Amino acid sequence: MESSVNHKAIVSALLDSHTTNQNPLYPFKSKIDIKISVYPTNNRRGYKITKVDVEDHFIDDSNKGGESLKLLDNYLYEFGIETTKQIESASNDWNSFYILKEIIQKIECFSFDDAPQQPITNHYDLFYRGQNHDFTMLPGIARSDSFDTIRLAENFESLYKDLSYEYEELKYVPFSIDENHFTNPIRDRVTQLALLQHYGFPTPLVDVTSSPFVGMFFMSHIFNYSDSYKGEDESSTLTIFLSKKGRHDSLFQKAEVTSVNRRLKPQFGSFIDYEMLAQQNFDVTPVNDHAIHISFVYDSDSHKASHKNSDNEDRLPNKTTSKYNKMLQKMHQSIREDIEAKLSEYHYRYIDLFPDLENRAAHIKEVYRHQPEDYTLD
Repeated sequence: MESSVNHKAIVSALLDSHTTNQNPLYPFKSKIDIKISVYPTNNRRGYKITKVDVEDHFIDDSNKGGESLKLLDNYLYEFGIETTKQIESASNDWNSFYILKEIIQKIECFSFDDAPQQPITNHYDLFYRGQNHDFTMLPGIARSDSFDTIRLAENFESLYKDLSYEYEELKYVPFSIDENHFTNPIRDRVTQLALLQHYGFPTPLVDVTSSPFVGMFFMSHIFNYSDSYKGEDESSTLTIFLSKKGRHDSLFQKAEVTSVNRRLKPQFGSFIDYEMLAQQNFDVTPVNDHAIHISFVYDSDSHKASHKNSDNEDRLPNKTTSKYNKMLQKMHQSIREDIEAKLSEYHYRYIDLFPDLENRAAHIKEVYRHQPEDYTLD
């Protein structure tokens, strides 16, 4: 059955959630935050990891016929405590790549009731989204800093339809949730919207991947370098989504790989489709999707303690100075560089994940661009 999508309502719900409810991961109400505490150092690595804190709790859905996520909830809290003990007793500093890898492996290997035959991947699909800064997760159609989002949303469907008349590679697929053995209209529409997004057109889709390494690449790679400090948003983030299997109305949808959008294959690409949220009348109860948000946060107390122990307390810059901003910016860049360097050993590089000619040319251009100034403190 064909039905229309109220894109204006989608945009309004997204922006209202971020400005009113302060939920940068809307509509994922069931979420856990994992905060990796770090402070900057003057050694080769450029940072020191001090502890892992786990905050918030999943909304348990076991009364809806699902496995109890309280078990995973408790498991992650215990992991945070044990990992912090290991960090404190370790003779060598931990690497940002390996602590992320440790977290991911713990989640992917988790089994309900300690039963190997009941791994979490039997019940949930896992998706990953990496961001090189801790910005609010929004689809292009709702990024009000770039567009008149309400006007764009009101005209989105007609713009999409008009473009499909003009360009033969784009096909107009109306929104429909009907599914049978021969057609999958949701997938077909997402495939076309993904094509629009490939060309830079703002859509209701947000990119995710089923590969943790691809998610870590997008977490660590700087696509458009800027020397401006992002404040509390400076940290790179990795969000792991758990989506209950077997739901055709899931927020998480796949698109077909096409000759134009061939990057979807090496990127193991999928999408969060916010049109499905509108289909559910913005009601995400029962909770079928959950999120684990991982970020690096500055540990000022440990930083001060390290300087006090070495009689260098006066060398810590004041929070209001540009020197302080540069110090934290350099720390976060060192974290990103460690992740990206290790990923390159496994061939998760820009040239591997963006195989089309347009992006290969852009990558070569960046290689030969003048390099930014070093952030080393005077």
